[in-house]
Amino acid sequence: MAGTATYSRRSAWRLNLMILTVSVIVVWWSIWLDIQQLKRERDTELSRIDRQLTQRVNTLETVLISLGGLYHESDELNLAELTGFSEELLRAYPYIKSITQLPQTLPDRFIEDRPFFRKRHSPGYW
Repeated sequence: MAGTATYSRRSAWRLNLMILTVSVIVVWWSIWLDIQQLKRERDTELSRIDRQLTQRVNTLETVLISLGGLYHESDELNLAELTGFSEELLRAYPYIKSITQLPQTLPDRFIEDRPFFRKRHSPGYW
């Protein structure tokens, strides 16, 4: 009788160990499948974002080329021309927040006119 009790205990331990092993494998497999699904979803989303950003950068390049064309076409670009053209571009591309015209100032002019810039230029900050 003592032999069958020992045999039953060993069988119970083996059965429990097999159940535990199968459970761990099933849980691991489920987690692995979830991770793979999340990776696929992430890759899909990243591809979509990449396409959107590429499209917007290409659009911005087109806008910059058109603004450059307007600048080179006009002998004297006035504010009215730039404003009208900019309003059309801003309506067509709502993710562009603003278009401004800034006067070109050369570093030599800054250095000559302002002591602050002259002081910064000498130690090599400019």
